[in-house]
Order: sequence, then structure tokens, then C-alpha cells
Amino acid sequence: MPQNRIDIVRKPTVILLLLTTIGCNFTAIAFDVADLEKLEALNVCKGCDLSGANLSRADLTRADLSEANLKGADMRYADLSRANLKGADLSGVDLSRAILRYADLTSANLSGANLSGANLRWADFSGADLKGVGLRDAKIDDVIFCKTLMTWGEDNSGCKK
Repeated sequence: MPQNRIDIVRKPTVILLLLTTIGCNFTAIAFDVADLEKLEALNVCKGCDLSGANLSRADLTRADLSEANLKGADMRYADLSRANLKGADLSGVDLSRAILRYADLTSANLSGANLSGANLRWADFSGADLKGVGLRDAKIDDVIFCKTLMTWGEDNSGCKK
């Protein structure tokens, strides 16, 4: 009988220990609310922390970021699905693991940005500057590259004929 009590005590302790260990290995991604409000009010937020923010078209108040200045912002894990980023300055922005499906990045400046692991499916990069962009492990299926400046030159692989 005493052995059963020990087992009952050990199991919750082991489970708690496992959950604590697992929880410590996750990186917290939480944007700064003040930075988000600044972006919404001014369409400018250089160096802001917008990591994990929902800036998708599903949230219509935040979907139009055309001509926005987000130079050097932290936008890791942000959801920018269907967002309008035409002409936006995203130079040096960390967009690793961000979701940019169907985003309009026409004529956007992404020079030096980090797009590693980002979901870029069906995004439009026509006329965009992607010189020095990190694309390792990015999902680039059906991306539109037309008159897109890449480190290796102009990419016209997605131009409609």
C-alpha cells in the first residue's frame, strides 16, 4: 500500500517537471502594444517590436500597410496574410517565420531583410528590392517575382506573359 502512495506522488511531480522543462524551451513571442498603436496612427514604426502580431487582412484595420516605414522592425512570426505592403520600407526587418501568404509587396524595399522560414506562398514581389535577403527554408511556391531585384540580379520568373 505505501508503494502506491509513492507512485501517486511521483507522477504529478514528474509531469510538472516535464511541463516546466518543455515550457522553458519555447521562445516567447509577444509584440509591444505601444508599437502596434504607433504603426496604426503614423504608418511609421522603425525598429518596432511587432513579433507575433496579427497584421493580416483578416484584421482589416491593420491590413493596409502601404508605404509604411518599418525599417529594422522585429516582425518574427507576424501574420501578414493578404496585407497590402505596396511600397513599404521593410529594409533590415526580421520576418523570419512570418506568414505573408497572398501579401502584396509590390515595389517594397526588403533589402537586407530576413525571410528565413517565412511562408511567402502567392505573395507578389513585383518590382521589389530583395537584395541581400535571407530566404533559407522560406516557402516560395507560386511567388510572383517580376522585375524583382535579387542579390544575383533581376528575377522575372513570375512575370505574366
